[in-house]
Amino acid sequence: MRLQPTWGAWAGVLVGSSGVLAANEVLVEPAVLLTSVLAAGLVLLACVLLLGPSAWPSLQHEARLWSSMALDLASSAAAVPLSLGTVILHPFGYRARTQPGTRRRTRGPAPKWVRGAYERFGQEPGPLPTDAATAALRMQPSSESPHFLGLYNPGVYCFMNSVVQSLSSVAALAHFLDALTHMAERYDVPTPVTDTLRELLVILDTPQKRRGALAPKQLVQVLGGVSQAHGMRTLLSAHQQQDAQELALLILHALDQELGAVQRERGLRLEEQSAGLRGATAPSTLAFGHLRASLGHDGDDVANPFRGTSAQRTSCARCGYTEAIRYFALTDLSLVVPMGVRTCTLEQCLGAWTQLEQIEWICHRCSVAATLAREKAEVLRLEAAGRDASPAAERVQRLAYVLQQGLHESEVSECAILDGIRLIREPSEQSTKQVMLARAPRVLMLHLNRSAYVYGSLGATKNNARVVFPELLDVAPGGACTV
Repeated sequence: MRLQPTWGAWAGVLVGSSGVLAANEVLVEPAVLLTSVLAAGLVLLACVLLLGPSAWPSLQHEARLWSSMALDLASSAAAVPLSLGTVILHPFGYRARTQPGTRRRTRGPAPKWVRGAYERFGQEPGPLPTDAATAALRMQPSSESPHFLGLYNPGVYCFMNSVVQSLSSVAALAHFLDALTHMAERYDVPTPVTDTLRELLVILDTPQKRRGALAPKQLVQVLGGVSQAHGMRTLLSAHQQQDAQELALLILHALDQELGAVQRERGLRLEEQSAGLRGATAPSTLAFGHLRASLGHDGDDVANPFRGTSAQRTSCARCGYTEAIRYFALTDLSLVVPMGVRTCTLEQCLGAWTQLEQIEWICHRCSVAATLAREKAEVLRLEAAGRDASPAAERVQRLAYVLQQGLHESEVSECAILDGIRLIREPSEQSTKQVMLARAPRVLMLHLNRSAYVYGSLGATKNNARVVFPELLDVAPGGACTV
């Protein structure tokens, strides 16, 4: 029997009726909601009895959709706990992402080590506000709290102290940590590195009543569990002196990991909401069937301030072919300090980073031209032997078309015009590569590479040339328009 009425829809409306009243600020008693739920159950039971067991799959499909919508409504009622709605709608296939009492983040007073630090240096501990890191940067010493804390070295972590002290004065990082923490609390995602770094920076930037210093033990502990990308070993597990730049990259990598985890959880929540009534009435979060990459509402447009974009262009001086510009994520700029000088400027180091570099490169156009010459020779050989040369001639036409149209390698791959033709890999020793800054980050981190390798030495030596830098750095010569 064909199911004509949408019985599951009616059941969902009955279940969600109390949620509608609550959303409109009408006081709803739990008994009213329970009555609606029982009525919905009776409707579904009557449908099964009247239409037979064969109608249950259709009813279950409709009820699953409408029950999700009903939970969106019911969960907004202050008088009705989420657990009740979850139990009611469980038979229809709804699974709550976070069950009551199983939050992955803890909300409440500041952590024990933070409270201990405040008490030790004469301050009253309390819960960290939403903008704790940003507000701490604006604090000024007073007669009651005239001292800022320092960091002491519990072992071989002086490289960590220099990084933390530098980060503690970056306003954009403080705002990022506050925003990421707020977003993580909203979607209940653990962010141990973000939380610990934020708490540490708040303590360092808050004036205290007494002098003192603390060790970044908690940050060492949470960073010890961060997995580095590209198989790079964890810096802190070796318990030996390390490079400050490597630690800074490790911290930024950990922050990116936690930001990605929060954004993934947010995407799952939005996908769930899109199936309910709230998703049907709210502005669309889907574009061409896929979740939008950047929704940016309600303070969720969080971006790492150290992230920028570099661009690379590779050209062949022999044939004039230029590869399509490639873009890469940028965290820091590693600038080489020039040899043979006592003093240089930061602009000179930045200019050297953008200079043309001679490289050996497999040129796409030279490879196509070499393959075309091979196929032409193959056509002549086959014709001289009295054999069929039409397949080789067809390959000649395709190769010649690519050269005449000046198609880039990416365009050739997209149109698949050279499929089935094995290209000769033709190296070009007259190729150049140039790197430039396509989009400058909000905070530009520069690494001065002072390692120098001198002929006859047993290893790397340090270049002690003095690097002079201005208070304001114009990065326009490096390719970006921002200053």
